[in-house]
Amino acid sequence: MNPRLALLTILPLVAAAPSFSSAADQPAFPDRQMMQQLAEAQRLARQAGDDMIRALDALGRAVPQYGMPYMDPAGNIIIPRVSRPPAGTPVPDPSPTPL
Repeated sequence: MNPRLALLTILPLVAAAPSFSSAADQPAFPDRQMMQQLAEAQRLARQAGDDMIRALDALGRAVPQYGMPYMDPAGNIIIPRVSRPPAGTPVPDPSPTPL
């Protein structure tokens, strides 16, 4: 028998062998300590992501916002700062413009 043909015949059987054994029913990480460490790492990564989102949100609120620059009659370039309402103040919806 040709060695290549023998290899091609045996290869599918070797690939399917783990599904035939009882090892397929066991968890991917049989070590309980490793599973706990991975769960803890996942929890810490989720917490770090939440903290980062809160930090970016606080940074966005702390950085001042500016409107469109314009020139006053004296030729000075004015860049107006957009004032924000204090936290907890309801912001009214803009009224629709008449057509």
